[in-house]
Amino acid sequence: MDVLSPLRKLTSLELNSEHTRTNREVLRALYGLQDRKLESLTLSFNNVNYNRMISLGKSDFFYLSTICVKKLNLSGNAIGWISWEAIKSWTGRTCLEVLDISRNQLFTGRLLKYLVLFPSITHVNMAYMGDALMMRKRDIPFKMQIFFFLPGNLHYLNITYSPIFSPKQNVAYGRGNNLQVLDASYPTRQTSCSSGLVKGLVHLTELDMSSAQCSNPNPEMFTEMPNLSRLRARQCNLKISFDSNKPYLFSGLNLSVVYISSNDLNRLDIRVFEDQTNSLKTLILVRNAMERIPSEVFQRVSVLETLDLSHNLISTLGTSEYAELDALQLKRDKFRVNLFGNPLVCSCHNLVSISWIRRTRALYKKNSLSCITLDGSQMKIGIFLETFDDFKNSCVSQL
Repeated sequence: MDVLSPLRKLTSLELNSEHTRTNREVLRALYGLQDRKLESLTLSFNNVNYNRMISLGKSDFFYLSTICVKKLNLSGNAIGWISWEAIKSWTGRTCLEVLDISRNQLFTGRLLKYLVLFPSITHVNMAYMGDALMMRKRDIPFKMQIFFFLPGNLHYLNITYSPIFSPKQNVAYGRGNNLQVLDASYPTRQTSCSSGLVKGLVHLTELDMSSAQCSNPNPEMFTEMPNLSRLRARQCNLKISFDSNKPYLFSGLNLSVVYISSNDLNRLDIRVFEDQTNSLKTLILVRNAMERIPSEVFQRVSVLETLDLSHNLISTLGTSEYAELDALQLKRDKFRVNLFGNPLVCSCHNLVSISWIRRTRALYKKNSLSCITLDGSQMKIGIFLETFDDFKNSCVSQL
């Protein structure tokens, strides 16, 4: 039944069967939209729960193929295969700018090969992709280098929580690509920084490589990313790399924002950010094993504004540490350090440290911090400071 053709002014459409129809069935409902122009089309979560993944061929694209749509959402449809012929038959694909095909069962490498057929595309989401290939893995020939051509307008690519490539493979992108943001975090196949390299992403400014194993990183892993400014490397096992006299991982990069959370770091080599002295503005060290603030590293960083050390093991601050933090705050009024979630101690042995906390402007939301008191209980520092003078006097009387 054709119910869509009378809607001549339709610009956006969402068809979500809530898992009662397959994507193939929903695609047939586009009959009345042939040769139309749409701003957005959402055909998501059209898969029957008890069905296996589906394959889409040229005939399934018969009605979609003539629609000129800017934003297309095909997420959550249990799609396991789309044929090359189906994509080529889609004459309206030149209009597509944003594609969300996440939460399906498609092979990431094959999808990347298809992108060259979409000349206007700027944003692609392939996140949370299953690993159910249409062929056995041992039937896929291994190549030391995989080559991809990306459309020149593609700026953003998200392949988080998806199977990527073998850690021993080099991945090269052809000249002419303008990819700026790549989220390749938490791949469902193990990836490593030690051997395979990513080449050709010369315009990349933001990379998320969280959970890649970087205990023994290839020293050239960032050499073809000269414009990289924002890096997320959570849970990358960087402690082993930094502790084994290989602190030059970021050499030559003008990084402004670095996330190296959850890497079990208990110290930072002074050489780690040697090349970022005039560029590093934000450093996130959340959920590591720091027992002290690595102030000697930040003496060289001249533009640092945000230092996040929340959820580490810092119980108190030494004189040199808070002196350096005060110096940084005087140089840059915006500078703040976050110590939330650290086991700070409010005791008579830490009076100088607590006095500094009370007067400093360098701490982010300091009144929300907690500290452990003499009886082992936790108290908000803001509340503790209300009676700090009395507490200090009681400490003096005990001497």
